[in-house]
Amino acid sequence: MLIFWLCIGIAALVGFIYTLCLFLIAAKELRSWLHTFIATLISVLFAVSVGILLFNYQTKIVDKNRKEQLEELLPLELSNTSELLSSDKFFVIYSTSYRDSTIITYIQPLVLEEAVRSGLFDTHHTGKMLQLGQEMRVYNTQVSYLLSSLAGEPNNPKYREVLKNAIMNLEISRKKIVAHSLILSEIMDLSLIICE
Repeated sequence: MLIFWLCIGIAALVGFIYTLCLFLIAAKELRSWLHTFIATLISVLFAVSVGILLFNYQTKIVDKNRKEQLEELLPLELSNTSELLSSDKFFVIYSTSYRDSTIITYIQPLVLEEAVRSGLFDTHHTGKMLQLGQEMRVYNTQVSYLLSSLAGEPNNPKYREVLKNAIMNLEISRKKIVAHSLILSEIMDLSLIICE
């Protein structure tokens, strides 16, 4: 922005110096030059104004279309995530003295993160989307922790306790994500899509 105003200042200074020289050297030509200068200035200002209006109009149209697109994709992503985490596709974990089950998957909230980054939604909705996105990242971290715990030493006395806590934390996160997906869809008035 500073460069823009610097260029305007330099142009005004050059125009002033040229006008002064023209006045001193050929005063008869000054009136004609001023008419041309004013006509040029008015046409440039008009062109810039129209350009700014068109740019703002196009930006509003693009933002509106992008928001509509995100509002169509977001329920699909939330539905798929909720359906996956609510499914009966549990991974059964066996060890010599322990058996449990949980859903082990990584969640990729691409549309949710794009909606947050877009800046097209109000603060309340964006805050709820951020919260859900953070819960999904926590879930992914807990999946990684569980998988690394499974690779641990089964003869370790704390192995069973570590697995039990990892699964318990994963289950808590899973239920939070499903609940908060439903809450977000209600707050944003999104209809979740049931995929068959």
